[in-house]
Amino acid sequence: MTAKSTDLTNAQSIAPSTDAIAQLIANYFAAIRALDDSEYLNALTEDVVNHDPVGVKTTQGKSAMAESFTAMKGLFAQLEIYETFVAIAPNGEVAVKWSATGHTHGGKTTKFEGIDLFVIDATPKIQEIRAYWEPQTMLAQIKS
Repeated sequence: MTAKSTDLTNAQSIAPSTDAIAQLIANYFAAIRALDDSEYLNALTEDVVNHDPVGVKTTQGKSAMAESFTAMKGLFAQLEIYETFVAIAPNGEVAVKWSATGHTHGGKTTKFEGIDLFVIDATPKIQEIRAYWEPQTMLAQIKS
């Protein structure tokens, strides 16, 4: 299956309200913190495309996202991820700088951060994610 890519410059011409988008993003990060599959998947469109990280791995569709989320839960017993800056563009695109501290099931702790770019559809749901971060930094901390 070929991953569909949404041009970030051509997002929805009719964007949902800024408040609705802000709530969606807050719910998305809260679901990750809670390791809540249902709420996490509820924030996504059926055909969501996730570049995580950009240039390395692309996942398409809710079922593939569910598998990735399950893998993350297999690694982390607790994941404290917080939005440190959120910018919502008039067309409904969103940039989020985030910072995370993960606690593995094996008792290791890792700190990492990144920037995610989101395309939001009119419903509003997350249609595309472009994640910029360095997983090798996180993995090196939990392997040491």
